[in-house]
Amino acid sequence: MSTATFESRPGEGDLAASALALPPVRTLVHGRLGSDGATGRGRGLVPALVALLAAQSVVVLDLDVPVLRAAIALVTMLVLPAWILHRRASWPSDSAAARGAYALGASVLALMLVGLAVNTVGLALGADRVLTAPVLGTTWLVLDAALLAWRPWVPLVAPVDPRAVARRVWAARVEPAQALAVVALPLAVLGAVRLNNDGGGGLALVAHLLVVAAYAVLLLRPGTVGRDIRVLYLTGLALLLATSLRGWGVTGHDVQAEYGVYRLTASAQHWSMDLLENAYTACLSITILPVVLAETTGLSGESWFKVGLQAGFAVVPVVAYLAFRRLVPTRLALVATAFLVAFPTFHVDMPYLVRQEVAFLFLALLLLAATDGAMPVRTRRVMVVVFGVGVVTSHYTTTYLLLMSLFGALVLLGVAMLADRVRGRVRHGGPLVLLHPVGVLLVAASSLLWTGPVTDTGGHPLTVAQEAIESAFDGEDDAGSNDRRFLILGGQEETARERLDRFVSDTMEAREAYPRRLATFQKPGPALTEPEILPEDEAPLTPVGELVEAAGIDAGAVVGGLRNGSAALMQVLLLAGVWWVTRAGLRRLGAPAAQAASEDSRQTGGPREDRVTLEMVCLVLGVMAALGLVVVVPSLSVEYGVLRAFLQSMLFVAPVAAVGLWWVAGRLPGRRRGWLVAVPIALLAVLTSAGTALVGGGPAKLALANAGIYYERYIVEDSDEAAVEWIAAAPDRKGPLPTVLAPTSQVVRLATAGVPLEEVHGRTFPTVLNRGSYLFADSRMTGDREDTLFLEGDRVTYRYPLRQVGGALDLVYSAGESRLYR
Repeated sequence: MSTATFESRPGEGDLAASALALPPVRTLVHGRLGSDGATGRGRGLVPALVALLAAQSVVVLDLDVPVLRAAIALVTMLVLPAWILHRRASWPSDSAAARGAYALGASVLALMLVGLAVNTVGLALGADRVLTAPVLGTTWLVLDAALLAWRPWVPLVAPVDPRAVARRVWAARVEPAQALAVVALPLAVLGAVRLNNDGGGGLALVAHLLVVAAYAVLLLRPGTVGRDIRVLYLTGLALLLATSLRGWGVTGHDVQAEYGVYRLTASAQHWSMDLLENAYTACLSITILPVVLAETTGLSGESWFKVGLQAGFAVVPVVAYLAFRRLVPTRLALVATAFLVAFPTFHVDMPYLVRQEVAFLFLALLLLAATDGAMPVRTRRVMVVVFGVGVVTSHYTTTYLLLMSLFGALVLLGVAMLADRVRGRVRHGGPLVLLHPVGVLLVAASSLLWTGPVTDTGGHPLTVAQEAIESAFDGEDDAGSNDRRFLILGGQEETARERLDRFVSDTMEAREAYPRRLATFQKPGPALTEPEILPEDEAPLTPVGELVEAAGIDAGAVVGGLRNGSAALMQVLLLAGVWWVTRAGLRRLGAPAAQAASEDSRQTGGPREDRVTLEMVCLVLGVMAALGLVVVVPSLSVEYGVLRAFLQSMLFVAPVAAVGLWWVAGRLPGRRRGWLVAVPIALLAVLTSAGTALVGGGPAKLALANAGIYYERYIVEDSDEAAVEWIAAAPDRKGPLPTVLAPTSQVVRLATAGVPLEEVHGRTFPTVLNRGSYLFADSRMTGDREDTLFLEGDRVTYRYPLRQVGGALDLVYSAGESRLYR
C-alpha cells in the first residue's frame, strides 16, 4: 500500500478500502452527523466514555472484585490503548500485524514512562505513595478518555455480518500447526505443575515434542501470516511457562533479585533509587512496570513475574518473524525464528531475566519499525529512537551491547562510504534508518542521561570498559566465562579445578587483612581447600537410554555431543550467512554476476542480493563485531554473558543464519527444501531437549525433570524459607564481618526478608568462614553435602565438608534439613 494513501485526509488509508460505516463525504465536510447537531465526532463517543468511567471505577475505588477487577484493568491499562492506537494512529505499515505490534509496544512503553511521570510528579508534590490503584486508575481513565475522543470518525470496530461469521465458523477446519500449538500450551503448564508436585516429566516432554511438531508443520505446509503468528506465539509461550512455572514461588537466578527490587518498590508504592542503589533499581521493567500492573489488576507481583511478563515476552518471536519476512522469503523467516527460539537461552534463562525480556521486546519492535518499507523514513527513524528509549529504561546490558553494535556499524559505514568516494563510486541503497547518526546519538544520549543524572548507575560500564582495556594490554591470561566453550572462537576453557584453586588462593590472601582469631579455621588443610569437584547431575535415563547404555554407548556423551554439535552447526551457518551477505554487499554495484545471482535466488525461493544494502551489511558486521568482543575479552564475557549476548545478536542476524543454511543446502546432496526443514527441526529437538529427553543422560533441563543444577539451586524447600525468617528475626549483631554467610541462591531471599544486603555474604567456602557470622547451611548443603560457587561467570560445584565445619561451629538452629551455625 502506498505511503501517499496514509498521508491524505484523516480517516483514509487502510480504512478507505472497506468503507467501515463512515458517514457520507458531504456530512464530514459540513460537520453534520444528524439531527442532534453533532459535529462529526462519532455517535458512540458519549456511551463509550460512560462505559469507560463505569468500568474504571472498579480500579479507581480499589474494589476487590475477583476476576472482574483484573480483566477491567488489563483492558483499560493495556488492551484499549493499544487497540485505539492500532485503529486510529496514522502509522502506515505493510501489515495489520505490524501495526498491532507497534501499538502494543507503545502501550507497554506508556505503562513505564507514564508511570514514571506519575511517580515523579507525586514525589515532587510531597506524596509518598503515588503508585497506587486510585492514582494510576485515574491517570489511565484520563488517557483512555483522551484516546477515545481522538479521531472519533475512525471506528474502533468494523461492522460485523453475523451470517458471514456463521459461514466461516461452519467452514472452519482444524489446522495442524495451530492444533498442535493449542494443545502444547496447557500441557506445558500442567507438566510444570506435575513436576512441582514431585511427579514425572512426561507431560512436559509431550508439550516440548508438540512444539517441535508445530514448527515442522509450519515449515512443511505454507500457510497464512496469521496462522504463523498464532503458532509462533503459543509455542513460544509454552516453552517459557514450562520454565517460569517451575517452583511454587519465584525461582531462578536473576529473577530473585529482580523480584526483590520489585517488592521494595511495591512496598514503598513509589520508585526511587534511594530504595536500593543498584542497577536493578534503574530498570523500570522490573520496578514501575510490574508495580503498575499489580496495583491496578489486583494480581500478585509473583503472578506477573511468572506468567504475565512471560506472556509479553512470547510476543518477541512473533515480532521478529514479521521483521524477518521483510528481509528474506517466508520459509527462511520461519527458519530464522526457529533458530531464535531453539537457542537455549531463550527458553532456559530468559524466564529468569525479566528485565532483559522487556528490553528484547522493545529491541524487536525497533527492528520491526526500521525494516518497514511502507512507512515514511522519518517516521521509521522516530520510532527507532522511541523504542530505543524503551530498551534504555528496561535493561542496561542490552543497551550497551546495542550501542556497541550500532557504533561499530557506523564506523564500518563511514569507512565504506569514504572508500566509495575515493574510487568515485556511488553505492545505491535505501536511506539510513538504524544507522542514521542522529538516531544513534539520540539513543546513546538517552542512555547517558538515564544512567547518569537520573539513576547514577553509569559507573559500572565504565569500570567494565576499563577492565577490558587493561586485560587487553597487560598481557595477563585472565579467565573468562566458560560459556565461551560453546562457541567456535571461544578460546581455551579453564577447568573447574583451576578456577577453584585460584579462588582459594585469593581467599587466603584476603584473610591476611583480618585478625587471625576471627577465622573459623586457622590453618585449613587440603581437606578444606581442595574439596572434590562434582559433575553436573544428568537427566535420568529413559528405557531408550538404558538400551543405548546396554550397547556400550555412553548416553550422556551422546546427548552432550549432540548439544555441542548443534551449537557448532548454528555458528557455522551464521558465519556462512555473514559471508553471503558481505559478498552480496560488495557486489551491490549492479554487476551482471550479481543480477544473475539474484535471478537464481528468485527461482530457488532464496534471498535476493539486490535487496542487500550497505546499511544491512554494516549492521550485520557491527553486531558480529560486538558479539566477538564479548566472546574474546574475558571481563566482557563474565559481565555481559556470552549466551545472553548471542541471543540478543540473533534478533538481528538470525535471518543471516537462515541465509547461510540456504546457501550451504544448495551445495549438499538432496533437495534444498528438505534441508531447510530438517536442520531447524533437528536443532529445535536437540536444543530444547525435546529429542534428547527421549534418551536421558546429559544435563537435565529444569522444565523437564526434577534434576540438574537449576533444580538443586533454585527449587526452594520449606525448611530453607523457615530458616531465612529465623535469621531475619534474630537480634542485630552488627560487627566488622557480615551477619550471614549463605549460599548465593539464598542471598536475595535473606535481603528480601529484611536482612540488610550489606550484611549478607554469598560465600560459604571453608576458607572464608569466620566466628561471629551465621553460616546458613541450606537443605542442599546438609542433605546432599554440595555447594556451588560462581567464579568469573562459571559454576563450580564441590563436596561441602559439613562434618568439619559443624565440628568447628555451634549449631544454633535446625529445621528439616536446614541448619544455622555460629
